[in-house]
Amino acid sequence: MSTQNLKLKINLLTFLLFCSSFAICQIKFPDTLVVNSKPGKIILISDSILKFKTADVQSIINKAINKVRDSLIVIDTTLKMRPRLPKDSLYSKILKNKQIFVLQLKGGGAYAAGRFSSELGFGIDFAPQRQSFYFKRSPFPGDYTFINLSFSSLMFFEKPINGPSEIFRNYFVEGSFGNRNNNSRANGVRLVDEFSFGVGYLVNQQGNYFGRNTTKVFLTIVPKNSFVGFKPELYLTNNFKTSYLGLSFRFITPFSKLFKP
Repeated sequence: MSTQNLKLKINLLTFLLFCSSFAICQIKFPDTLVVNSKPGKIILISDSILKFKTADVQSIINKAINKVRDSLIVIDTTLKMRPRLPKDSLYSKILKNKQIFVLQLKGGGAYAAGRFSSELGFGIDFAPQRQSFYFKRSPFPGDYTFINLSFSSLMFFEKPINGPSEIFRNYFVEGSFGNRNNNSRANGVRLVDEFSFGVGYLVNQQGNYFGRNTTKVFLTIVPKNSFVGFKPELYLTNNFKTSYLGLSFRFITPFSKLFKP
């Protein structure tokens, strides 16, 4: 073997050894850090153990736990939970369609113009917060404010000596404003189920029972748990030159479902 060939082989072997040693130096094995805790040992792996000096170990653990937890949560979009409406727990009864307007039928009698008469009519009751009638609150039960517009007829019966019986109808338009209380669970706290103030005007007159431009001012009082409502009235006639008192009443039953929510 010539000296040149031997020298070439030595150089080639030296080059290969250098390359292999450089490649081996480029391979880094990961460094591990073992943290002892109450639940057990926690092993952290990094490419350099020096990085653990500046690392927030607790933050790393929390992030790892959150990632694992998120991966375990399965969201099923087909399942829908039925939410419990707050009003189910606030009210003892739920009104359908809110019932802002309620039609009322009125029947009863009256003492007016020094005579007894029967009274029939109907009204429209407006109460935006009617649901509050069933509101369960302490120490008082529920109530609500209302505005009422009604049309009523006072019918006077007359029997002339020489002639058939006659009925004289006098029609009033009335508007009132007041409050209704749910006293079904009250114990002697409130004395009335309803209290309101109103004004009426005579729009059609028959007979000579009322004077010109008859106006009446009245209060409506329904005693607690009563089936009769009372209405003390003050009549002003002949352009407020004449006045006299009256009293009317109405039956709450059998029309109770129309009078109350």
